[in-house]
Amino acid sequence: MLCLEGNGYRATFDHATGGFRSFCAHGEEQLALEARNPLAEIRMLRADGTLCLLESDAARTIRVKLDGTNLLAGYEGFPGFENLRVTIRAAAEADGLRFTAKIDNGTDAFVENFACPCVSVPGKLIGDGGDSRIFWPYAEGLVYEEASRCVGEQVRGTDFASLERSRNLIYPGFVQMQYMARYARDKGMYLAAHDTEGMPKTIAVYRHDGCLRMDIRTFPCVAPHSQWEQAFPVVAAPMRGDWQDASEMYRDFLEHSAFPLPPRLSENPRFPRWALKHPVVVIYPPRSVRGTGYMGPNEFFPYVHSIKYLEDLSEDIDSDIMAFLPYWEGTAPWAGPYSWPPFGGEAPFQEYVDRMHAKGWRVGVYASGLNWTDRHLTTDYDRTQERIQRGLTKDMCRLPGEALLPGICTSIRTGYCMCSQCDETKAIAYDEFSHMLDANVDYAQYFDQHMGGQGYICYGAEHGHPACYGKWSVESMRAIYKHMFGMIGEKNRDAAIGTEGAPADFYADKLYFNDLRWHLSMARGVPVPAYNYVLHAYCLNFMGNQCDVDANISRAENPDSLLYAIAYSFAAGDLLTLVLKSGGEIHYDWGMSWLHPGPRQRPVKALVRNLSGMRRRMEKFLQGGRMLKTLPFGQEGTFQMRRRDGTVLTVGEVLSSRWQAEDGETMQLFVNHTQHDVEISFDAPYASAIQAQDREAWQDGRKVVPALSCVAVILR
Repeated sequence: MLCLEGNGYRATFDHATGGFRSFCAHGEEQLALEARNPLAEIRMLRADGTLCLLESDAARTIRVKLDGTNLLAGYEGFPGFENLRVTIRAAAEADGLRFTAKIDNGTDAFVENFACPCVSVPGKLIGDGGDSRIFWPYAEGLVYEEASRCVGEQVRGTDFASLERSRNLIYPGFVQMQYMARYARDKGMYLAAHDTEGMPKTIAVYRHDGCLRMDIRTFPCVAPHSQWEQAFPVVAAPMRGDWQDASEMYRDFLEHSAFPLPPRLSENPRFPRWALKHPVVVIYPPRSVRGTGYMGPNEFFPYVHSIKYLEDLSEDIDSDIMAFLPYWEGTAPWAGPYSWPPFGGEAPFQEYVDRMHAKGWRVGVYASGLNWTDRHLTTDYDRTQERIQRGLTKDMCRLPGEALLPGICTSIRTGYCMCSQCDETKAIAYDEFSHMLDANVDYAQYFDQHMGGQGYICYGAEHGHPACYGKWSVESMRAIYKHMFGMIGEKNRDAAIGTEGAPADFYADKLYFNDLRWHLSMARGVPVPAYNYVLHAYCLNFMGNQCDVDANISRAENPDSLLYAIAYSFAAGDLLTLVLKSGGEIHYDWGMSWLHPGPRQRPVKALVRNLSGMRRRMEKFLQGGRMLKTLPFGQEGTFQMRRRDGTVLTVGEVLSSRWQAEDGETMQLFVNHTQHDVEISFDAPYASAIQAQDREAWQDGRKVVPALSCVAVILR
């Protein structure tokens, strides 16, 4: 075996193949010693559209040696790809290993994706009788505790279906950051791509050969008879602690590199001022009765009729409002790319916007981004012939072999994804967005269904980009965001564009305000606010419409799950969101039928009122503050939510987070989402403890967090 060492780690590699065999962090082995890890995997894309996965061990000629503090490995003569040559360097630096590669592609195929190093860890997590957890940066962050919940094995697939199913595993996209971590007993391994240029990747954790594979896979798009040299390292480093410590390491990389971060919130003149006034986002449609099939106008139409419901709600929760409208499109609900004019016409919509602005409130709208709808499934909307007659089929994304990439949300529409590189795609988007700005809409979630801001994968040969998915996609999406951002400036609007889910870090410098999807983590693991740990000082997002929670966490069996979600979002630093159904009643989430009974109204309103008031008082921490590692505290009770698959997600009755304001002062929040008081133990020295009801807490020596409320502890 060949050995490399640094501060707190020791790594070994197979002398014959270069395979990554061992990584000890602070004396604890992190890799699965029984795994056969090739040092790299390469996926080739042939001219006929077929994919072929190669392992570095399969090369006919392998040269591995140590050169001082570097491991050098060369591979060439792969079966079927004799003229492919791959050179890998593993550099041992003080704080960890840095892997880079050079590819000389002398073949007639593309090098479509590349993974190095291949990392397999023990296959039992703490929920399986093991001792470890794995952090994955999906849906703003989750921690895996059971191996059976890990997903992503399709990233190694070589069929077209695997490409489609891996779309939500792509960075920059719904995998919003470029790091993972495995940890147990306060020791672990940090695995990350320290890439400042946003190369597209899949980042996933999945079961493989009886172990768990932690997979960072780059799409270099190396054309036939060309070369590629990796400009960034994949880092394997020792760490102490948990997901928060790994997040600290990644944040340190972002803030001390050329990564395109936006200005801090307090220094950003382009951040919409209204969003800094702590509005509660309220979601409701002007048409339909959800769950019945009826798609006509409802009691929220004409739009101004909804204001009376908002006035009552605003008084109950003591908060300003940003109304956020789905099903507002005059075309058909979620029938991209066209939205304008609004349902019912421009005049009633404009009257509504003006009335809302007169009250100091704001209006947002959803849109379906770069999606083409042929036919809507619940209305008579049909533009199939328009696509054909205008020749727009040429602008649709393609899979290898030139098959069109089917659209998403197929329960709503049939159609295709549009390629972000094509001029007609961009022209339609800019025209639609211009109408929204001219109507004084304050927020357009134009890129709903682009999870994390991702551009759709495309392998089309006629779009002005290589016939392979690669960095061109990231660059074209950034160009679209930049153009729309410029349109806001040209029209002198205090407005924002956004996406579904928090934007990937590489897109966060233009997408400031977004509808989060952290709740999707509940189906797979334990949600953790890693995104805000890394980026909260630079952006501000809101809780999101909770869509699809009921598909994974039955609301009937978990009636207090909405209270947990509200508390989680507040503790994470996000603005809060409420969804309304008929009669102005608060509902669990946008995806649920209105025939389903909603939650008890008084507890939800009480919690939102208390937390909104505390947010205003703790503004310097929760708006532009930096998240710090939570100081330890104790509580006896737990809160359990039963998933539909029978497993149980267990969290605390009290949720906590710690924050540092720009003046250096620190504060820890304790949020009680239950309907009974909870006593906690907390030994850190503090200057004061303030209840949400704006009075001093804990004066009798007992540390009690009141029901449906919170305590902010100013630390010494």
